[in-house]
Amino acid sequence: MAGDDADWARLRNSMGRFCDMAAQFGISAALEFAVIRPLATLSQALRLLSELGRKNGVICLDPLNFVRGGGSAAFLRGLEPRLFPYAQLSDGVLAPGEPDLSKLGRMSPNERRMPGDGIVPLRQILDALPPGLPLSVEIPMPKSVKLPAREWARATAESTRRFLEEYYRGKQAARSS
Repeated sequence: MAGDDADWARLRNSMGRFCDMAAQFGISAALEFAVIRPLATLSQALRLLSELGRKNGVICLDPLNFVRGGGSAAFLRGLEPRLFPYAQLSDGVLAPGEPDLSKLGRMSPNERRMPGDGIVPLRQILDALPPGLPLSVEIPMPKSVKLPAREWARATAESTRRFLEEYYRGKQAARSS
């Protein structure tokens, strides 16, 4: 669920109803915050879930939005692992002056990059999240790239595999030293 409602009470009520409907089927309701929406930060998302008190309310963490909203890997440490049943793998660049908390909810869309090609501290964020977390990949094709969807998907998969292989090799090397 996206936090696209500027009215906090209505957003909370909508999310609560959504959680209740999903719970009937044993489904978690993942809340994704984004700097372009009224629900712009992890802190806001955590507050909303706390107010809801629904056990099936969880967070979909998009690392690029997290960093653009002022988040850091240190903030993730110590949060309840159940809140993160999965996370997105996304990288990108910040606009000049970001993070700019005065513009939250009104920022321009993200400038995505392949994993490891942007400025997002993905390795540190992955280290701070629960181990073994399933990851989804969010890398829309830039308008300037003209590839068939299958080729873009292949390039995205190859880039993601390379990044994750490098990440896990680095973790293994650190453990054996």
